[in-house]
Amino acid sequence: MKVKLVVMILLGSLVLALPAAAANVGVEINDNSYDPSRVTIRPGDTVVWTNKGNNEHTVNGSWGDNSGDIASGNSYSEKFDSSGTFSYFCAKHSGMSGSVVVQEAEPPPPEESASPEPEPSPSPSKAPSPEPEPTPSPAPAASPSPPLAVSETVTANADAEEKGMSLPVKLGIIAIVLIGGSGAGLWYLRKNPA
Repeated sequence: MKVKLVVMILLGSLVLALPAAAANVGVEINDNSYDPSRVTIRPGDTVVWTNKGNNEHTVNGSWGDNSGDIASGNSYSEKFDSSGTFSYFCAKHSGMSGSVVVQEAEPPPPEESASPEPEPSPSPSKAPSPEPEPTPSPAPAASPSPPLAVSETVTANADAEEKGMSLPVKLGIIAIVLIGGSGAGLWYLRKNPA
């Protein structure tokens, strides 16, 4: 029983460390509109249009494919692999149109220099004067980033490949998740001996 629990925790931790899969985004086709009429996705995601109206509709896209007639209750899907903005319309009903915005992942921020901030040097003392001279205050140091929550760690790892993180960074993220899962499993076993 204890071994199963530890194995389950470790496997669960590993699954959380894997990159996220492509997503499906839904668009409802009503009798006079697409809802939402504009969706934003990432490359590799799929948009699924489902006809919720009473009439037949189409999805004629600027990407080159057309759905043909979509009867009430039926769906049409299209996978988008390249970035850009793609418009579409219903060939049966003028005024029904929409767009799909495919955005690339944000590029990683530039690496910061590891050189330390220079410390302000004390100013030489002057002869006493009737008015006190203000002392310069040191420049504020950059505050450290707060630690990542588990969900942020998983999201960071899911985006690692898209953001060009190096293998050591990816392995470090996985190690943190696995160590955390192992610690939770050991804590549980100590609190609940067989």
